Amino acid sequence: MPEKYYGPGKQLDSYHLQLFGVLPEYQRKGYGTALVKFVENRVHSPLSIDIYIYISSL
Repeated sequence: MPEKYYGPGKQLDSYHLQLFGVLPEYQRKGYGTALVKFVENRVHSPLSIDIYIYISSL
C-alpha cells in the first residue's frame, strides 16, 4: 500500500493500528491472536520494528 501513496519501492518506517476488536461471540477462539499475527507478518521487515499492543476488556 505505501507504493500507492508514496511511489514505487517506498517502505514505511512505522505502522499504526488504531483499533481493532473481536465481537464477544467470537472471543476466546483465536481470532484476536490471528489478527495480531497477521499484522506482525504484514509489517515484518529486516529493520527492527517495535510493536506495541494495548488491550482493554471493554
